[in-house]
Amino acid sequence: MLADCKYRMSMEFDSNEECILGIDEAGRGPVLGPMVYAAAVVSVSKMNDFEKLGCNDSKQLTADDRDHLFQIIHQSGFVKTYVDSMSAEYLSCEMLKTHKVSLNVISHNSAIKLIQNALNDGIRLKHVYVDTVGDPGKYQMLLEKEFGGNVGQFTVAKKADSTYNIVGAASIVAKVTRDRVLSNWKFKEEQILDENGNAVVCFSKNTGSGYPSDPVSQEWMKSSIDNVFGYPNLVRFSWGTTKILMEKHCVRVDWEDDEDDDDSKSNVKKKQKLSGVRPLTEYFGSSSATASNTKSQNLSSQHNPLKPSIPLFFRQRSLAP
Repeated sequence: MLADCKYRMSMEFDSNEECILGIDEAGRGPVLGPMVYAAAVVSVSKMNDFEKLGCNDSKQLTADDRDHLFQIIHQSGFVKTYVDSMSAEYLSCEMLKTHKVSLNVISHNSAIKLIQNALNDGIRLKHVYVDTVGDPGKYQMLLEKEFGGNVGQFTVAKKADSTYNIVGAASIVAKVTRDRVLSNWKFKEEQILDENGNAVVCFSKNTGSGYPSDPVSQEWMKSSIDNVFGYPNLVRFSWGTTKILMEKHCVRVDWEDDEDDDDSKSNVKKKQKLSGVRPLTEYFGSSSATASNTKSQNLSSQHNPLKPSIPLFFRQRSLAP
């Protein structure tokens, strides 16, 4: 799993200054790339100067306007920003693991981290504004319970990014950060080289916006699928779009239960043979080599039960049983 990318713009506030903080996200809906949460902080004494920047909901701005305001925010000298970028790989692992974590909970936890980061930096938060995820009343109660008297007041609202400029600034930071991550993405799968030093697989950089409704992203999803491995880790495996395409184009794999007795395993193999379902190991080298490797893995697992027998590639994508 890729580590989350968390960073903050380096600047300090006077410990006696009361500040306003706004939180918003970008990339909640896309099937490609990270979901990015951002916070913007301004002292109450600088709010008049901040209002003059003209920050607004990033969705209402052009890409050029967002980039321009992103630069102004970070050059202003009075706006501090925090970012939490959660990779597609991280989202997939959280949402597909045995004890599943919903996207709403992931979002709430990210917002809590950003607020806590500001408090850890010694910032006195008079008012925190948050663009809601789910029911705004329940979300606000969650935040009030989490932070008690450490934050003066919370306002959680729908369309807060277009209502409160401080949330609008956070939305700009989140959107520009996500767009830059997506446009500069380096596929780690392309680092796998053959004996001649050439990449075994290459992916188009033309991913589009990453939203399932984007025709460019749709075409990328169709052309980038592998019938055994599925997709690179830019893709959210927990999304319905991904599941549908993999069910349609990928080889079906039935995992055997290690705790089954010999008769049960024999029955599974018979069913696979009758239904045309092939074990995944058929796709790796010769059958004799595969059998030898599988036996070696099983023996290794018996001697060291902590050593996983399923390759990391599959466990990272929650394809392991």
